[in-house]
Amino acid sequence: MQAHIISVVIGRSILENFAIWVRNMAVLFYAMEQTQNDPKIVSLVNLVEYLPIFLFAFIGGAFADRLNPKNTIIICDILSILSIVGILFVIQYGWIYILIATFVSVILSQFSQPSSNVIIKGHLSPKNMNMVIGLNQSIPSIFLVIGPVIGTSLFLYLGIEACLILFGICFFISLLLAFLLPEIEKESANEKQHVWLDMKEGLFYLKNNSNINVIPFVYFFLALGIGLVQPLDVFLIMDRLQLQKESIE
Repeated sequence: MQAHIISVVIGRSILENFAIWVRNMAVLFYAMEQTQNDPKIVSLVNLVEYLPIFLFAFIGGAFADRLNPKNTIIICDILSILSIVGILFVIQYGWIYILIATFVSVILSQFSQPSSNVIIKGHLSPKNMNMVIGLNQSIPSIFLVIGPVIGTSLFLYLGIEACLILFGICFFISLLLAFLLPEIEKESANEKQHVWLDMKEGLFYLKNNSNINVIPFVYFFLALGIGLVQPLDVFLIMDRLQLQKESIE
């Protein structure tokens, strides 16, 4: 049973990280093509891809313990697929609709990912749990290296529409895998009503523990630095190295 859960969780993580990088690179290059490499649009693309993480990750984590995690994952995957399907019908009207779909998809991921961790903690032994969580956190780091290469190559060969379709296919397979996950009982309705109180208590706990409260500030400044530098990558390649934007891979 535990081997089955591990295979499903890791398989979904690989598929989703692959799909996310295909989407991110395709959206970036498509927006640049449509706006003649406007730096403001590149900044907007990065904002759309990362702002929901800061706004909704805490909320998604709080609700992960209250909602049925399997159902949450399934619903989020379905909505992500529908957002991409919808965008294929309106893509000819402008790049802004792709950014909207990306924004929605990133928000949904902030509810889906914590739910996967709930399933891991609820069904795996401590030894396997630590191993899977560590591996699950390593996968995004691996794709941080290979993702731009994969996403750029697929955009060059397939184009924006095919990349979005591929994104939808990956999430559809991930959805099928989600049905193989075990169930976890929901919290009672009374407990659900106190989720906002739990979030408030979590913030107070963070504030009153000096060993922990410095961590959010470290991540804040780290994210700020990345946010300032990352949008410049493509222009450094184009303006300073005199290469095509696709050379960012």
